[in-house]
Amino acid sequence: MVLTGTVGWLASFQLTVDDWRLLRDPTYQPLCNISPVVSCGSVMSSPQGSLLGFPNMLLGLGAFAAVTALGVAVLSGARLHRRLWIALDTGALVGVVFAHWLSASSSSSTVQYSTSSSIPTGCRPVPAHHAGAPRAKTAKPSKSPDCGW
Repeated sequence: MVLTGTVGWLASFQLTVDDWRLLRDPTYQPLCNISPVVSCGSVMSSPQGSLLGFPNMLLGLGAFAAVTALGVAVLSGARLHRRLWIALDTGALVGVVFAHWLSASSSSSTVQYSTSSSIPTGCRPVPAHHAGAPRAKTAKPSKSPDCGW
C-alpha cells in the first residue's frame, strides 16, 4: 500500500503540474501524451477534467496520500477497523470506475469533425477552463502536431 500509494501520488502530482502548464501554454504537450490513443492531455482539456469544479488530479493527490498513510499505519502494526478496509475498497472501486468513465467520455469529444468531410480537424479542442486560449487550427491528420500522427 505504501509503494502503490506513493507511486499514485507522484503520478497525480505530475498530472497536476502538467495541467497547470497546459493552462499557461495551450500548446504544451504533457508527458503522458504517448500516442493519439493514450493521451491524458485530452482528458485534462475536456470539461470532464474538472468535473467537480476543480482539476480531478487533486482528488488523486488526496486519495493516494490516504492510501499511503494507511499503508504506513499497517506497517507500524496498527489493526484497522473492518469498516475502514471496506471504505478503502469502495474508494478504489469508485476511482477505477471514474477513471474509465473519464477515458470513455473524453475520448468521444477529443476529435472534432469538419462539417464538410469526415476528416478530423484536430485532436485537442480548447476546453472551457482554458479561457482565452486560441482554438486548435484545422489540419490534415497526417500533419497535426496535437495528434502525434
